[in-house]
Amino acid sequence: ATAAGAAPGFTMPMRSKDDVLLEEIQFLRQLLADSNEEKRIELAIVHDEVAEKQRVIDELRSQAIAAQGTLQAMKHGREVMSRVES
Repeated sequence: ATAAGAAPGFTMPMRSKDDVLLEEIQFLRQLLADSNEEKRIELAIVHDEVAEKQRVIDELRSQAIAAQGTLQAMKHGREVMSRVES
């Protein structure tokens, strides 16, 4: 049998059914490995995104606490000033 696209006069050796099945198994294993690698990469990206969002949340919390402190200090200062003025 001549292989499709092979040079004229070139014949492919007959492959056994076991060889064909082994080749298919190897192909499917490679697909599985590629899929697992893709999932690993996607998961790493999601972890990075979650970590970045957590950093933003932490920074905003820190800013909110600082703003609360400033507000409390201003309220206290206003109370002191109104007592002094009275």
